[in-house]
Amino acid sequence: MSSAFRKSARKVKKLLRNAIAPTSWNLHAGDRVVVRAGRDKGQTGTIARVDRENTRVWVTGTNLVKRHVRGRDGRPGEIVGVEAPLHYSNVAIADPETGAAVRVCRMFLDDGTKVRVTRGARASGSVVPIPGGKGRGVRASGVGPADAKISEARRETRSGSGLLDVLRGRSGGG
Repeated sequence: MSSAFRKSARKVKKLLRNAIAPTSWNLHAGDRVVVRAGRDKGQTGTIARVDRENTRVWVTGTNLVKRHVRGRDGRPGEIVGVEAPLHYSNVAIADPETGAAVRVCRMFLDDGTKVRVTRGARASGSVVPIPGGKGRGVRASGVGPADAKISEARRETRSGSGLLDVLRGRSGGG
């Protein structure tokens, strides 16, 4: 194998190892989160930016690093504090009522709206809205052409032990 091919294969392998399925990503820009690990553990902030490809998030006011900025147009150079990215696993969504770090799951409301709900020991079970109104709205509901009627679905269609009876040559009954 050529060395160029090996290098590109390593890059692809690294991207795949860090990849998270889009369906399992629960963090969005604008969410209030608690830092769970690192030197800023316990601090809260808002997610400013999300990089799903590299599984990184930027939280305002946390994980500050020093950057040297070059002077321009007669202005002297300076050292400024800039937020560095955190790995997504080092932050957790803050409960809207208690402020504690909690997990979230997805549920559908009665009207079909998809929402995130807090879970865990210190969770209040409240709904965490997706900031900016992003996300899927109302789930399709109603009866389609392939849906069975409720009365037909509740009716028992087979009695006995099912597959064993058929294999033994007996009728399924019913």
